[in-house]
Amino acid sequence: MGQIPLRLQDLEERVSDLKYRSSVWDTELGKILKMLSESQTKMEEIENYVRRSHLRFEGIPEEAGNHQAILQFMEDLIKTYILDNPLADWTIM
Repeated sequence: MGQIPLRLQDLEERVSDLKYRSSVWDTELGKILKMLSESQTKMEEIENYVRRSHLRFEGIPEEAGNHQAILQFMEDLIKTYILDNPLADWTIM
């Protein structure tokens, strides 16, 4: 009979240990998820920065975020640099 209380006490200690480990893992998992979320946000910010930089490099104004504004910009570009250029070589068109 002496072994049953010891075994019960051993099981209670194991349960207590497992609960503690579980809470530690929950905390660690929460930290990892938060770090992942922050990393994803930073990646999205970098992607947006690169996209805006590329648009500026191409000469497309930043406010040209929609297709209509980009088409208008390209139309203006064509009118300004191609149609208004009397020395343009029209044989390629």
